[in-house]
This record gives sequence, structure tokens and C-alpha cells, in this order.
Amino acid sequence: MKVLYALKLSVRQISIAITNRNSSKVIGTVGEATVAGTNIEQRPYSGAASQSWKFREIHVNL
Repeated sequence: MKVLYALKLSVRQISIAITNRNSSKVIGTVGEATVAGTNIEQRPYSGAASQSWKFREIHVNL
């Protein structure tokens, strides 16, 4: 099964929620955890911090 995701900007909270186009659920962390290495799951959007994602630019010299 091919899963497609879309990025949605929530200006109110200044965060990015990653939403599955097929299920309309967002990616969040299991147990509402916010530490690195936590497992993730899909669930309905609630605005929880565990559903907010930050992206960082990285530079790679090839």
C-alpha cells in the first residue's frame, strides 16, 4: 500500500502537522512523547505538541 503525506502549516501554533492524504490522520508520537527516538503513529489531529514537527536545513558536501 502506497502512503502519501501532505504538509499542513498551522499558523495558530506555528507548527507543521504531517497529514496522510488517504486517512486524514496526522503523525504523532506514541504516548504524547516529545523526545528524540520515540515511536510514531497516525491519529486524528488534536493540536498536541507530539503532533508538531520542525524541519531543519542540512548541508551536504558531495
